[in-house]
Amino acid sequence: RGPMPTTETSAEEALREAWALLLDRSDQIADTITLTLFERDHELWERIGPEFRADVRSSTRQHIRRGLQILSGLAEEESGPEANAVELWRETGRRRARQGVPLELLLNAYNLGARTLWEALVGRVSGDPSIGVDDQVLLLAGRSVWTTLDVQNTVIIDAYNRESSRMQRQDLQREQGVLDNLIDGRGADPGYAEEARSTLGIGADDSVACVAVIQERGDLADVLGPAEDRLDRLEIVARWHVRSGVHYGLLSGNLPDESGLVELFASHVPGRTGVAMSTDG
Repeated sequence: RGPMPTTETSAEEALREAWALLLDRSDQIADTITLTLFERDHELWERIGPEFRADVRSSTRQHIRRGLQILSGLAEEESGPEANAVELWRETGRRRARQGVPLELLLNAYNLGARTLWEALVGRVSGDPSIGVDDQVLLLAGRSVWTTLDVQNTVIIDAYNRESSRMQRQDLQREQGVLDNLIDGRGADPGYAEEARSTLGIGADDSVACVAVIQERGDLADVLGPAEDRLDRLEIVARWHVRSGVHYGLLSGNLPDESGLVELFASHVPGRTGVAMSTDG
């Protein structure tokens, strides 16, 4: 292998030339990453389904292709290759949040991609001694990959969390709107009742009950904690809404009878409390 370039400019050029060696293997490297992901978390990917797996395969190819173009100095968009790549990472973070992919799984995929890309370069150079890439250039290449990974993770985490927060706000607004409509009596309409069950995630076999609490002093959230802990242990879901000073809780799951529900709240909620079971679900 040739000697280490002696100037910063020549070192950068040697580094770009080294990464360019992988351009014709971009899709092959990406598919190796995708296959490893699918094998490592087989049950998850099987559950997610073929359409999403195809999306991951296409996205991984796009990421590797874009990454190699930038690292080899061949990306020359007017907006700048780095900006283009950052938007790709940002959009991936947003999309995976919408798809319900755990953030940890997403970050693991990027870590795997960085390691596989580095190993591919080392393997390419080791397999053909005539290439003449200096070991120090390989070291610089490794540093560039992990430096880029740090930036990727920062961008992805921020985009993922922002999108998750936006979705939670939308879900909460939608949930509060449904609870408002149910208080207004729209649950008497079978069609809307079915829509409300779907929006609130209430199963077809779940029992439903309503709790109404009038708390004249203090913060009800502080005193509801112990009752909600008991509900959690019983795997009962509570969705709360406040209207005209009254706190309403829609309970669903495998509920006890009314006397059992009264017992759950009686020792924990100091305000006036009423409980009613739905007779027809």
